[in-house]
Amino acid sequence: MIALKTLFMLGFVSLSLPATALVIEPIPLPGKLEDIRSEVVPEIEYLLPLGRAKLNRESGLVQPEKKRLIIGELRRDLWQIISELSLSSTQTHLATYFNDQPYEVLYQCESRACGESFSWANDIFNEALLYGDDRKQYLWTFKHKNAETYIVYYLIERPNRRRYLFREVVLVGEQSVAADRVPKASISSDGYEILGPIKFNQGQADFSLIIKNLEQMSLEPHYLFVLHQHQPHPEVDLVKAFQGVLAQSYLSNFKTTTVENLAPRRGAPGPIWVELVDPKWSDQK
Repeated sequence: MIALKTLFMLGFVSLSLPATALVIEPIPLPGKLEDIRSEVVPEIEYLLPLGRAKLNRESGLVQPEKKRLIIGELRRDLWQIISELSLSSTQTHLATYFNDQPYEVLYQCESRACGESFSWANDIFNEALLYGDDRKQYLWTFKHKNAETYIVYYLIERPNRRRYLFREVVLVGEQSVAADRVPKASISSDGYEILGPIKFNQGQADFSLIIKNLEQMSLEPHYLFVLHQHQPHPEVDLVKAFQGVLAQSYLSNFKTTTVENLAPRRGAPGPIWVELVDPKWSDQK
């Protein structure tokens, strides 16, 4: 099974796939990227945007004026940008980040040169939150130089001054790993597996050991993550933090709950830890 490789502290995620596949590095924007939603589509016919949004009079559809049809696994992420930076400064930070990546620029546009924001939001990306000011939009289309992988970023500011960053990644061919995300497998005969303790570094929750142990695990869709706290940590909402990690790692379909343990538990790896639980286990006995 191809699984997650490295997870740094909250908000910093890297996916390690085969040598020819994409590695998604952290996006170093000042402020905060708040996860809105993530999803994976195992196989899709995708129109890679290589031109402005425009009505195709023959088909009656709004599509990129120039495009390329590719087939692969699609990963979509939507974030709200929480930052005091202006939109132009945010765009500058993103452009600097993109220049440092092994990306080949296939297309980029800004402002009204991209076409109507309404068309990108509702006709192309199918994401209503991306409908904003036509003059305050940016789009980039890249090909990864080391993999058959295509990346599209769209930055927009809405009239209420909220800013959103949207990303679509298409992995072509053998890089597609969605089928390996949830293979059939079993956990221990006790119905749970301890994934490891949550540690803290300068007040931030570190889930790296938990993710490392997840590499060895196969997941069933009904499995549940249970966060045990014998020693509460009031400064951090650990459930929310862990759910954010799962969303960044394309595992947002798995639920997380928490349990406060009044007494120490024998065999626990620390005062705060995470277990992978099969809620159907008791029904099997």
